[in-house]
Formats: sequence, structure tokens, C-alpha cells
Amino acid sequence: MNYLNATLIFSTNFAADSHSCMISLFKVFNPLNVLWLAILTFLLRVGYLIEAPDKLQFIFVEPFARLLVPVSYEYAFSPGVNVFLAGLIVIGQALLLNYLVNFYNLLGRSTFLPALMYVTLTSLFAPFMTMSAPLICNFLLIWMLFKLFSFYKSDDAKSTAYDLGMIVAIGSIIYFPYIYLFLSIWIALVIFKPINWRELLSGVLGYATIFFFFAVFYYLNNKLGSFYHIWAPLASKFPNSININYSKAAKIRKILNDNIALGLPGVSVAVLNDSGLWVGAAGFSKIENNTPMMPCNLQYSQSVAKTYMAVAILQLKEQGKINLDEKITKYLPQEITKKVTGAEKMTVRMLLNHTSGVAEYNDKPAYVTYLLEHPLHKFKPTDYLDFVDGAPLQFEPGEKYLYTNTNYELLAMICHEITGDQAKFVRENIFKKLNLQNSYYYDDENYLGKTALVNSYWDRYSNGILENCSKMQKINVASMIGDDGIIATPADYTKFLKGLFENKLLQPQTREEMLYFEKYDKEKEYGYGLGISSELHKGFRKYGHSGGGIGSGCYLGYFPHNKTYFFIAINLGTSVYSPLFKDTEKMIDDLFDAFAE
Repeated sequence: MNYLNATLIFSTNFAADSHSCMISLFKVFNPLNVLWLAILTFLLRVGYLIEAPDKLQFIFVEPFARLLVPVSYEYAFSPGVNVFLAGLIVIGQALLLNYLVNFYNLLGRSTFLPALMYVTLTSLFAPFMTMSAPLICNFLLIWMLFKLFSFYKSDDAKSTAYDLGMIVAIGSIIYFPYIYLFLSIWIALVIFKPINWRELLSGVLGYATIFFFFAVFYYLNNKLGSFYHIWAPLASKFPNSININYSKAAKIRKILNDNIALGLPGVSVAVLNDSGLWVGAAGFSKIENNTPMMPCNLQYSQSVAKTYMAVAILQLKEQGKINLDEKITKYLPQEITKKVTGAEKMTVRMLLNHTSGVAEYNDKPAYVTYLLEHPLHKFKPTDYLDFVDGAPLQFEPGEKYLYTNTNYELLAMICHEITGDQAKFVRENIFKKLNLQNSYYYDDENYLGKTALVNSYWDRYSNGILENCSKMQKINVASMIGDDGIIATPADYTKFLKGLFENKLLQPQTREEMLYFEKYDKEKEYGYGLGISSELHKGFRKYGHSGGGIGSGCYLGYFPHNKTYFFIAINLGTSVYSPLFKDTEKMIDDLFDAFAE
């Protein structure tokens, strides 16, 4: 015990002495401290470099400004070079900040302490450990500080305010949240100067000047439509909390980057646990103009929408408006049920857990043929029933389980009959209740026209060549209800599932009823409850739902043992089984492993 105490005392004293020594060293304004600063900067990055993924993505302009950089540069640097260059930039910024503090004598004497503080603090945040847009913007921030401190010395601050407006504009092209620093111009003017509307307006004019020339550049390149994508980031609110130091971030990024290297167009992931929210993305949301995939991009839900519809039906059950064990003929008009063979034998519960035996519309030759001949035809929900009109049951209702999309088309029709607007019911009772501000479901006729929505691609001939199928994807999704139709950010999907399991959408007993599973695969213990599946992954229980379509694929899941909610989305079609899709199956399995750890 004495030995341990002595060791602890020695270690504490040593750390304190080392800390005191470093402070004393940098208190002195000695040019030799630049060398010590460089050594410290790179020592603080050794750990990150050891754990760095095989590829590090570097994006230094926002997607809407990608035309300004007509070359592919995102993976131009190896991880080692990336971290090294970031270190050099941090040293440069530290010295500039140090010069600023000393120039204005903010500490009363010239020291290197501001540089030490900057290097130390930036080592705590991942975006400043590698080449990134926020890191580049720090140069502009320091430049702004020089300008802001000059306000109180000048009689006429209009030109300075104009310059500051231009700096903020340049910064927002690199990293859009930089736009909020525009407020600092007005705050500084109010603090340092008597209020002068001309000076306040000068900052606005400076900002507008940059974007005027920006618009002219896009106009001359016949890309003016892309210029309006500047507002795409504003279409998605910032998440309430982001766990930027998520312990598995490096591992997940490596998995994503490795699959992008294999040819996957783009992938986005969100992870929500007790530590907070982590979001990541790799590849491209729009290959045609090299627009990077971003966490704020809207992703298709595909069949994950079934879980939302199941929740809506169960909410109606709690309101006493529907009985799960009542025949569907009670809730649907005859013009619909007459097209469904055996409708008089099917209950609402059978639709929810896929035991109704109803015919599947999307594997009917007539449907597939019509879809291929008219890929841009928009179906009405009832049109899908025309393809199963008169088709025999796949099995007697209640006899067994078989995943069938028609079930959820019928559920959406039931919800619509009861509420008058099934989409509005979902929006008000799920989106609004959980404050999902980046989730959309038939908000208007053009809700799939949002610029933040990813482009869709498919490997039509299974030859590794991607084709843009966005138009077909959008029309297909816009035609479906109940089994598809929702778009949202990855973060919103995870918040939905978390809200469900935390009983914010359903009463506890109803949620338990939703999670009652018949086991249909004994090896994986796979079962399907009421709109949600359950299975074992490497011995860990996993709940969730997958989704796939012509131009996208996704998975929304939850591991209860470590309270981890996650969403994975790709903008590659899964309806065509290609070598590319086969690679993504391994990626998803690897991500499951990471989430389950």
C-alpha cells in the first residue's frame, strides 16, 4: 500500500511539474518555442494516426459549390499526409492567433501561451485532426478577429464591415454553418461603434458581393440550377447533439470508405446511443457533379416505412378506432375488398404480421411488364390491387408467414378510411410527436423534389456500371403508401426507433404486443411481429426493418443489449442483385458487428 501511495504521489507531482514546466516554457516569448509547438502538435496526433482508417475523406467546399473545384480531390491524400498537413495548418493558425493576442496586448505581455492553448484544444476534436472544412475556416475566423479588433480604432467602419461580410461569404461556401458568424459583425459594430445603419448594411453588401459573382460563374457554366442548392443545408436542421468522438467512428468510417472504393455510389450512417448521436457518410449523393454524401442528405425509407405504418395502426387501436382481430372487410369499402381474394377471412393483425396470405402485387408478371414498359408511370394506390384482382391466396389466412408488400398497401388504405388522410395522420402522430423535423411523407405533391434528397443508381445489367435511375425511383416511391413513401435524414430514422422503444409513440403494453414474434427461422431466431422483425446477430438480439428498391437500400435497427439505435442507407438499388449489391451485404454485416460491440 505504501508503495502504491508513493507511486501515486510521484506520478501526480511529476504531472503537475510537467504541466508547470510547459506553462513556464511558453510564457516566455522565445522563437525556439515554435519548435516545441510543432513537436507538441504532432505528438498529440500520433494516437489518431495509429487508429486512422485506410482512407480519409477531405471536403473543403460545400456540395453546392462543388463546381468551383472541377477535379476529384476527396481522397487525394493518404491518411498520413492528411494528418500531417492538418498539423501544419494548426501550427500556422496557432501562430497567427498568438500574433493577434500579442499585437493587441490582450494578456499584458508577449507570450506563446495562446498558441499552446490553440494546439491543445484543437487536438480534442476530430474535425481539427485531419484536413476538413472547419479546419480551413479557422483561418478565416482568425482573419475576422483581426478585422473585428480594428473596429474601435477606425472612425469609418464601412469598408471593414464590407470586408467581413465577404469573409463570412467565403467561409459559408467552404462550410455553410460559418454563415452564423455574420452576427458577430453586427455585434462588434454595436459594441465598438455608435449604431450606423450604413455600416450595418455594408456587411450585408459584402456578403452579397461574393454570392453575386458566385451566381455569375454558375450562370456562365450553364449550372445556375445548382446554385440554388446553396439552401439545401438549411432544409435539414442540425441535430440536437452530436457525439463527434464516438469510439467506433474510425472503424465505421473505414468500413464505409472501403465499400466506396469497391464502387458503391454513397452510404450514410447514423448511430444513436446513451453517449449521443453520431452521423457519418462517404461517397457521393450525386455522382454527376461529384456532390459528396452528407449526413444531412435525405434518404429513402423503402420498406422501413412499414414500421411507421404499423405504429399508426396501433395508435388507432389505442384510440379504440380499430380492432386488430376484426376482418378487414369492416374497414375497407367493397370496391377495394372485392379485388382481394379471401378478404373476408383476413384480419388487421394478419396484415401487420404478414400472415394474411394475400397475393403479392410486385411479383405479378403483368405488374413487372407494365413497370418495365412504363418506368415513369405513376400508379395510384388502388392500381396495385388491380394486379392481384382475382389472384388466388398464397395460403389460407393465418396459416403461415410470408412477407408481402400488399399487406401494407391495404393497411394504409384502412388508415386512410378511418382518418381521412393516412399520410397526415403519420405526420401528426409520429413526426410531430417526436419532433422529427427532417422527415417527410406526402407533405405536398413535390416532397420528393427536395434538393437534399440523394440521387438513385442501379447496376441494371449487373456489370458494375451505375446508371442514374432517380426519376424512376421517385415516381415509384411517390406511388406507394404504407409500404414505402417516407424520406428522412439518418438521424431522424434513429430518433423514430428510439421513440418507439421508449414508449413515446405507444403505450408499453401495445409496444409489447408489437414485439410478439413467431419464429420463422430457428437458426437465426428470426421472427416478424407487427411491422418489425427480430433476429439474433452473432448472439445479440436485434430489432429492426430493412428496405430496398430500384435505387436505394437501407436498414433501421436496434441492439437492446447496448441500447444502440442505427440507420444505414445506400443510394444503390437492391432490387437488382448485382456484384455491387453483394458487396454491400457484407458491409452491412460488418456494420452490425461494429454496432453490436
